[in-house]
Formats: sequence, structure tokens, C-alpha cells
Amino acid sequence: MDRLSRILEATHLQGSLIGMIQLSAPWHIDHEQWVGAPTHYIVEGEAVLEHEGAAPQLLSAGDLVMFPQWQKHQLRSPGAAGPPVSIREIVENNNGPPWRPGEWLEEPLIMKAGGGGARTVILSMVFSLDTAKLHPMFAAMPRLVHLSPRDIDLGPWLPSLLQFMEMEKARHEPGYAAISSRIADLIFLQILRAQALRSPGAGGFARALSDPAIGALLQALHEAPGASWTLTSMARRAGLSRSTFSVRFREVMDVTPAAYLRGLRMDTAAERLRTGTSVKQAFERSGYTTLYAFTTAFAARFGTTPAQFRASARPRPGL
Repeated sequence: MDRLSRILEATHLQGSLIGMIQLSAPWHIDHEQWVGAPTHYIVEGEAVLEHEGAAPQLLSAGDLVMFPQWQKHQLRSPGAAGPPVSIREIVENNNGPPWRPGEWLEEPLIMKAGGGGARTVILSMVFSLDTAKLHPMFAAMPRLVHLSPRDIDLGPWLPSLLQFMEMEKARHEPGYAAISSRIADLIFLQILRAQALRSPGAGGFARALSDPAIGALLQALHEAPGASWTLTSMARRAGLSRSTFSVRFREVMDVTPAAYLRGLRMDTAAERLRTGTSVKQAFERSGYTTLYAFTTAFAARFGTTPAQFRASARPRPGL
């Protein structure tokens, strides 16, 4: 079994939500702060993605976007104006079943919204993962993954999947949670594989997978990001001299070892805060020697203090 297959084989979801949203322009949806990896695949039509720190992005049929760690974001029809409607409100208006992270939906979630104009269909999903067992390949993914139809093609699956959801909605038969969990696993693994293989000549895990030295170090960093890592200890773990290690790491990952470790520590702390860990505990496990240094680094990455981030990120019961 090749190395990528071994990584994918060890990746499992704790729960998932799969929903089909049939929209007619104008429409504007606010995907509020929650927990998990929200993912949207444009089945038909167009949508504009908006999130903090980025310009609006037009998505067309075949585009897939995923936030590996949830970020508040909005989707709207091109040209839509006015305030957005919460996704929770849309679920309630369609009598959708309740869902909590770490669970599987017991029945299909099929929703309709909009003003009667141009049609857009979106397959929206939320993947819940065991954050204690994340492989570095997932943890090191960019804040926003955008796969084009050239990168990933769900087209051959979609007619069967959408038909299956509609049939299950009409039948109300038991067993949907188990079947949908397998579907979610398949889609999620396809996304991970596409992201890893999309740019084999670029930096990141696509190249780290084929670099034994850097790959071994990344595994160690992600297993213990709060350890007392230095350039010397990282080079030693990779089995390289300091100078060779610094050059190769930068070539593979497109960042310096120090910058990568800093980002990893902050992302790890953010995920802990999302799941209810106290600021004090997150700091003590971060690898920083002072709370001030930890808070400063966190604010530089996320634009807010750890305490404010924790307060805004804690999930409300049910979706």
C-alpha cells in the first residue's frame, strides 16, 4: 500500500452532515461559527463565497470549497443584496432534523430557499473529525481549500447520491445514518486525496509525502507541537544538518521551520479553545514560555485574543 493510501486509511470521521440546498436567486446564507470542517460543492449554478480577510469569490458548477477548521462565512447568489439569512433559520424553515458535531444525521437534509430566480444547487457538508488523531496532512491544509473541476470530479457520483437522498427522504426507513456515514467518508477522502495530489510540483504535503526526512519531522511536530523544539532538534529529528534542513524544509513547505511551527502551535491552540479548553490550559500546552507571548502570537494569526476567540467559537446546542 502506498504512503498516501496508508494515511487515508487511518483517517476516520466522528460524524457528518450532508445537506442538499436547492436555491433560487436572490439568496444569501450566513454559515455562522460552528465546529467541524464545512464543505460546499456547487452542483448547479453559481455562488459567491465571502469570508473574513478575502475578496468575494465566484464559484461555479464543479467547484468545491472546504474550511478544514471552521471559519464564519457566507454564500450568496451573484448580485444579491441585503442581510443574509442564517443557515439555522433555513434548516428550521424546511423542518430539517437537528444535528450536533460528532453525530450522524438520521434522515436526509434537503432544503429550499430563495426568491424564485436563477437556480443553484449546493451539496453542503460538515465533517466532524477526531482532533486528537488528525494526521499532519489534514492539520497542515490551508485555511480554505478550493478544488476546481480539474482537481476533483464528483460528477459521476452526484446523480446517484442526490437521488438516494430524495428516495430516503420519501421512505423514512431506518439505517440512513450508517449509509450516509460511508458516503461522507468517501467524499472526505476524495477531498484529501485531491488536495494532496493537485499540485505535485508545489510546496506542502504533496511534496512532504515523498520526502522521508521532512515527512518524519512533520509527524513528530504534529504529535507534540508544544515540545521545546529548536532548529537544531528539528534538524536532528529529520536526520539532516541544520543548513541542509533549513533549505529543504523551505523548499518543501514554502515557509521556514519556525514559521511553520508557530502556525501549527496557534492552530492547535485554536482547535483546543474551540472544544472548550481554557485559555490557561491552551497556553500551558502551546510551547510558549509566557502568556503574553502566546496571546501576542495568537492575535497576530487570528486577529483576536484567545479569550475572545474561545467565547465566540463555543458551539450552541444543535443545528
